[in-house]
Amino acid sequence: MAGINNFLALVLQLSVPLVLGALCGTIAERGGIILLGVEGMMLLGAFAGTAGSYFTGSAFAVAQAARFYLTDLAIPSQIVQMLPYIITLLILLFVGKRVKGPEALGKLVD
Repeated sequence: MAGINNFLALVLQLSVPLVLGALCGTIAERGGIILLGVEGMMLLGAFAGTAGSYFTGSAFAVAQAARFYLTDLAIPSQIVQMLPYIITLLILLFVGKRVKGPEALGKLVD
């Protein structure tokens, strides 16, 4: 019985984007617009978001996405939840050494 419950929970969880896409298509259809490529637009949007975060160096977004994929492994959940923050702090630690603070820091401005 637990297997069926887990399966149904997974089906409901994974079907949310498709249901929202179908709802978008239905609303557009009622507005008089024929929207044939809803699934393709969703797929392209997901790819563009992933590629954009990769190429812009948004490591926090990539680490946040990795956190969702690592939740089912045998790693403790607290470590998996801390992963985006740990990666961001490590990047700031290595990149922050080369960054110079503002020259007017601590000086009064008239």
